[in-house]
Amino acid sequence: MKNFESFLAPQLKEFITYRQNLGYATKTLLSLLKTFDRYIKKKKAKPDLLQPSFFLELRADLK
Repeated sequence: MKNFESFLAPQLKEFITYRQNLGYATKTLLSLLKTFDRYIKKKKAKPDLLQPSFFLELRADLK
């Protein structure tokens, strides 16, 4: 599994582990979170930039 690389990497890894421990399949979720992680890294986003406008731009860019 390729590691997450954005500033959210620790939280994303923890979330995947949490879901696995609950017995959920994580293949699809992992793929989606990797896409999100790459986008955050590409945009050089920081916690203070994760405003609603960031997510609207994300949605537009993914279309």
